Amino acid sequence: MASFGNRANHHCEERSDEAIHIRRPAAAALDCFAALAMTLAEGWVMRRFVALVAIAVGLPALAYAAPRWTFCVGASKSGADVWITDVFAAERDRVELEGAFKALIERTGARAEAQCPQPRDDKTEAVNAQFEAEEFNRKLGATLHAVLAGEFPPRRQSESGR
Repeated sequence: MASFGNRANHHCEERSDEAIHIRRPAAAALDCFAALAMTLAEGWVMRRFVALVAIAVGLPALAYAAPRWTFCVGASKSGADVWITDVFAAERDRVELEGAFKALIERTGARAEAQCPQPRDDKTEAVNAQFEAEEFNRKLGATLHAVLAGEFPPRRQSESGR
């Protein structure tokens, strides 16, 4: 059996065996156990820190991962002609979308106002709202012009350069 004088030369596991067989001062007996407790506490703190970092990094990605869906409606000043887009993933601000849609309609020679509803998380809700907009304008007697997904929204500069 090792003596207490050589305690520094032994690993904690060996010294814990000694603690079973040899009576020693309380401070010396707690030496290895304190080190083990500190290691466990540091491990817990590290795991908690890693978990918090993972959450902080992951939440913004989740928020941006799901597309938000909308469509745009443009009407001539008289209301006789109405343009309605397909439902699309809104990657731009509504004001930008409305300006781009108005410009698209005005390139046909018509003067129009454009509106894009607030984007929705659920694509089905956006499709239903688009369908209701078509039905509403059809009941008013407007001539409907479909704007297909390939025509609008225009791609951003970084996307069109690919």
